[in-house]
Amino acid sequence: ALTAAERAIALGLLARSHEALGEWEAAVSAYERYLELQDAAAYQARLCMARAYESLHQPEKAVQQLQGVNLTSLADAQKAEILEELARLLTQLEDHEAALAVYDQILSFAKLGYYRSMILHRKGQLLIDMGREREGVAVLQRVLQEYPETWGAYVALRTLDDINAARIT
Repeated sequence: ALTAAERAIALGLLARSHEALGEWEAAVSAYERYLELQDAAAYQARLCMARAYESLHQPEKAVQQLQGVNLTSLADAQKAEILEELARLLTQLEDHEAALAVYDQILSFAKLGYYRSMILHRKGQLLIDMGREREGVAVLQRVLQEYPETWGAYVALRTLDDINAARIT
C-alpha cells in the first residue's frame, strides 16, 4: 500500500499528465485529491488548477483558486506570480477595482525597480482603460520619474504617447 506522501506524488504526476493531454476536468480532480493529502505545494497546485479552469473558460473558478492560496508563507516571487495571475483574471472579468487592489498588494512588497515599473505600468494602463485617465497618467509619469531606464518606462512612455499625454522634456 502507498503512503499518503507517495499517493500525493502519484496524484501530482497524474494531474500533470492530464494537463499535458488537455484533459482539464481530470487535471482539476487530481489536483483536488492531491490537496486533500498534502499542502506542501498547495500554491503550485492551485495555480495549475486556476490555469485549468481558465482553459475550461471558467475564469471565476480560476480566481477562486488563486484567492484560496495562503500567501503568508510564500517567497515574494511566488506571491507575485499568484497575484499577477489574479490581477490578470480580475481584469479579464472586468473587476477592475479588485485588480487595482491586487496591483497595490504587489507594490507593497516588490523591491526591484524593473519589476515595479512593469506593475505600475499595468496599473496605469488599467486606470486609463477604466476611464480614470488623470490617475493613470499620474501613475505612468511616476514610472518615468522613478524608473527611467526600465522596460516599464519604455512601455509607459508608449502608452502616454498613444493618448497624447507624453510630455517629454
